[in-house]
Amino acid sequence: MRQALLIGFLSLGALHAAENYCNWKYRTAIEPRVLRYGQPGTIRITATFDPKPSRVEAVLNIGGGPIPAQQVSPGVWVVEFPAQAAFKDYKQGVGHNLYGYLEEYDGANLAGRINLNANIRDDTMPDVAVRSVSGTAGQAQMTRHVLNLRDDNQYLFLTKNVPTDFVRRFYSYRGDDFDFLAFVADGIGGENRYYMGVRNDTRGIGADLMNQGAVYGSGSRLQGIVHFPNDNLFDLAEAALSHELGHRWCCFLRLPFLTNEIPHWPMGSIGYGMMGINVGGAGGTFPYELTAQDGNSYRARFTRYPDEFNDLELYLMGLLPAGRVPEYFVFQNQQQQVVNGTLQGPVTRFKVEDVIASAGQRSPGAGSAQTDFRLGTAVLSHGRLMSADEMAFYEHFAARGEARAPQGTSYAWMQSPVKPFYSATRGLATLSTVVCPECPGGLSAVSSASYLRGAGLAPDSIASSFGFGFGSTIQLAGGAPLPTVLADTSVMINSRTCPLFFISPEQINFVVPGDLPSGPAAIRVMQRGQAIAEGQVNIAPVSPALYTANANGSGVPAALAWFVPGIGPRSAPPVFQCGTSGCVPALLDLGGESDQLFLELYGTGIRNRTSLSAVRAQIGGVDAEVQYAGANGGFIGLDQVNVKVPRSLLHRGEVPLTLTVDGQPANPVTLRFR
Repeated sequence: MRQALLIGFLSLGALHAAENYCNWKYRTAIEPRVLRYGQPGTIRITATFDPKPSRVEAVLNIGGGPIPAQQVSPGVWVVEFPAQAAFKDYKQGVGHNLYGYLEEYDGANLAGRINLNANIRDDTMPDVAVRSVSGTAGQAQMTRHVLNLRDDNQYLFLTKNVPTDFVRRFYSYRGDDFDFLAFVADGIGGENRYYMGVRNDTRGIGADLMNQGAVYGSGSRLQGIVHFPNDNLFDLAEAALSHELGHRWCCFLRLPFLTNEIPHWPMGSIGYGMMGINVGGAGGTFPYELTAQDGNSYRARFTRYPDEFNDLELYLMGLLPAGRVPEYFVFQNQQQQVVNGTLQGPVTRFKVEDVIASAGQRSPGAGSAQTDFRLGTAVLSHGRLMSADEMAFYEHFAARGEARAPQGTSYAWMQSPVKPFYSATRGLATLSTVVCPECPGGLSAVSSASYLRGAGLAPDSIASSFGFGFGSTIQLAGGAPLPTVLADTSVMINSRTCPLFFISPEQINFVVPGDLPSGPAAIRVMQRGQAIAEGQVNIAPVSPALYTANANGSGVPAALAWFVPGIGPRSAPPVFQCGTSGCVPALLDLGGESDQLFLELYGTGIRNRTSLSAVRAQIGGVDAEVQYAGANGGFIGLDQVNVKVPRSLLHRGEVPLTLTVDGQPANPVTLRFR
C-alpha cells in the first residue's frame, strides 16, 4: 500500500502518510460527489465516527469561524456550507482541491482532523457519452473507461478488501478481459489504497503460486484488484496506481535482510524506486541518493521523489533481463535516522544472482513475460447512479491511466508532474484502462494556437484535440496534401473528414474543413471505423488565436519583427528570447523618428474576416495599424497579421498586445519595448 499525501520529512525519508490525522474510525459521505467548477450550490457532509465525538466543526480555508455540525444520531454528524468554499485557490485541470478540515472534539480536546477535499469538474474534462447497461434496472451504467455500479450499502467504506460480490457484479456486465480491476468507493473511509492479489503464476519473484480467480468470477485472467476507499484519491495516472500494481510482483523476496520489510523494501539503495521502503508497516518514499563516505557512513542527498520502477523491480516485473540489474545494498540498522544528511553503515550488499539463488530464475523472463496490461474501473455510487458531471469526472481520471507522457498530479495542494504506468516502467509496459471498447470517450477540440476552450473553431483553422489512446505511436504528415488517416486514426466533424498534421497517443493536430457551416457540430476520433472519442464543438466564421513562443497560448508571441530605418537596409530583431525556463519578450527598439517597426504575428482562425477594417490591434492600449490579416500562404491553416508599431510605445517596457477580428478576441500576448 502506498500512502497518500506528503506531510513532511521523517528520519527515514518523506513518508506518503495517510491523508488524515484522526484518532477515530470514521467515514464521510459528501454531496454532491463532484462539483462543477464555479457553479453555486451547497455541500452537505455526513460523517460517522467511532467512538462518538462530543463536537464536530468544519473549518474552511475561506476564513470565518468554524461551522458547527449537527448531530443527527449517535456518532453521526451533518454540516452544510456554500459550494463556493471548495473553489478557493483551485487550479484548472487539477480536479481536486483541499478547502478545509473537519475537526472532531473529545470535550475541549481536538481529537481528530479530516481533510476536506473536493472533487471538481472543470473545463479540461469534456462531456462524455454515458451508456446504460441493459437489463440492470438502473443498477449500472458505463462510459469508455468507467463502469458505475449502484451500491445502496456503502459497504466499501468499512472494509479493506473488495467483497467478491462486487467483483462478480463487474463480470456480469463485462467479460473476463482484464488483468487488474480498480474499485472506487462512494465517499471517504479510513483506509488507504490497497492491492489485493488474486492470481500469481510467476516464478522467481518470491511469492507463492496461487489462483483465486474463480472466486471472483475470472476464469483465466484477473491478477489483482486495487481498492480506492477514498474517492478523492482516485487518479489512474498517479504514482500510487503504479505502486499498487507493482505489488503484483514486488516485494516478496525471502532474502534474510529483505524479509522483515515485506511488502516494501528496507532502507537502502534498493529503496529508491516506485515500491519505496517500509515505514511503520506502510509504504514510504526514500528520495535520497546515497554516496559512501569515510568511516562507514553514507551521504543521503535529497534528490526527487522516485517516479519510476528501479531496475530490480523491472526485473521482477519481467521487463528487464537479469544482466541489466545492478548491485544494491540495505542498511543493517533499519531504526536509524538521517542525521545531518548522513546514514550510518554497515550495509548488506546483494546482486541479482543472490535473488535468483533464493527465489529461482524469473519465469517467464524478459522478452517472454507479459508487457501489455488492461485495467477496468468500477465506481460505486450510493442510492443512485452517478450524474453526467460525475461520470465525466471519473472518466477523465480513469482515462489518464493510459497517458504516455507525464501528467499533472491531482492531489489537493500537490501539483507536480507524475509519470503514469507507461512512463514509470520507462516505456517497457503499457496499460489500457478501457472498460467499454464500444463506448466513445469524451472529446474536446481547441485552437492549436490559444488552447482556449469555448472559443469555437473556424473553418480552415488548425485545431488540437487532447485525450488518451488515440494511437500507439507518433506519426507526422509528410507534407501537402495532408492525409486524413494517421496511425489508423481519423478525425471527423459532422460528416467531414479532417486533414491531419500529427497524431500521438494523447494529441491530434488537424485542419477544420473549410466548408463547415456555422453552429454546433459533432466531432469524433475514429479508429478502424469505430468512434473512440466524441464531443461537441462550435463552428464560427472566425475564431482568432495567436501562436506564442512558449506554445501554450500565453506570453510572448511567436512572431517576426522588421525594423525599417530611414536610411539603410531593414533588419529582423528578435521578438523573444528563450532559455531553460521558457521564452520571454526580447527588448524591441523603435529607433529614431524616421524609423519604423513592423510585426508579423502568426495565428489561425483569422482568414475568414469580413474586412481588413474589422481587424483591430492594440499594443499597450494604443491602436496599431493592421496592414494585412489573412492566410499565410506557406503553411496549411496558418494565418498572418501584419501590424505597424506606434512610436508612442517608446520606453513603455512590457505591454500587452490584443487582437480582435469581427469583434471576437484572440488570446492576449506580451511585447517589450526599449
